[in-house]
Amino acid sequence: MDSGDRDSGSVMRADGRRNRDQLMRAAQEVFAVQGTGASLREVARTAGVNVATLYRHFPTRDALLGALLGDGFDQLATRAQELAAKSDAAEGLWIWTRTLVDALSWYDGLPDSVSEALRDPNSPLHDRCERLRVAAAELLHRAQQSGQVRSDLGIDELLATSSAVARLARPAADPAAASERFLTLFIEGLTTA
Repeated sequence: MDSGDRDSGSVMRADGRRNRDQLMRAAQEVFAVQGTGASLREVARTAGVNVATLYRHFPTRDALLGALLGDGFDQLATRAQELAAKSDAAEGLWIWTRTLVDALSWYDGLPDSVSEALRDPNSPLHDRCERLRVAAAELLHRAQQSGQVRSDLGIDELLATSSAVARLARPAADPAAASERFLTLFIEGLTTA
């Protein structure tokens, strides 16, 4: 290979990275306004690339969401593991649940996208969501062992309720205050007497 070929390959890789970064920024922008169900054509248009470029980098909506949410969801899973190791796992569960609700509020429609990904093992988002689910289940189990959390609460119920709180709070005039109020009601209902 001559140096011209190497330069050409480097330019293509740099262009590819630049396009991917533009698509990620555009997806954040479009999803923040229109939710996770937004048109992928709109994402490509906002990024200044054609739809074929978008699909070359992200063949499905879940692939784009997985790339966009991946690090944040991995951090949520790690945080659940850290809190499960603490002595007050019930307090850790409440802290983590608040963090989860905040994360599920990043984009309108995100709770539904996560639920669908958990049901579909072929989704590019599935593995990250499942890792988060497993870590949360361990945290819930530890909190239940403390006797401070109802023993009949399942992890899927905890995640579904957290998703519902995120959905309910998002359209409120003050989403953070609404989220806190709904979570307080939820948490008080889960604690043992």
